Amino acid sequence: MRSFFILNGMETGLKNRLAIVAASSQGIGRATALGLAAEGANLALCARNAEALNEVAEEARSRYGV
Repeated sequence: MRSFFILNGMETGLKNRLAIVAASSQGIGRATALGLAAEGANLALCARNAEALNEVAEEARSRYGV
């Protein structure tokens, strides 16, 4: 069974998996999206604020390559 805790140096099983994150333009949703991106998960993001959402997507692309 794979662990899904996000810890440094631990295989989380999220690399190349798809994560769908609602309300991902700010707050907890943004932090969750970027945390999943840091673990190598590909993201499907949605939010009401398109400009802020695009900033999160660009940060995930540039910092984590997802």
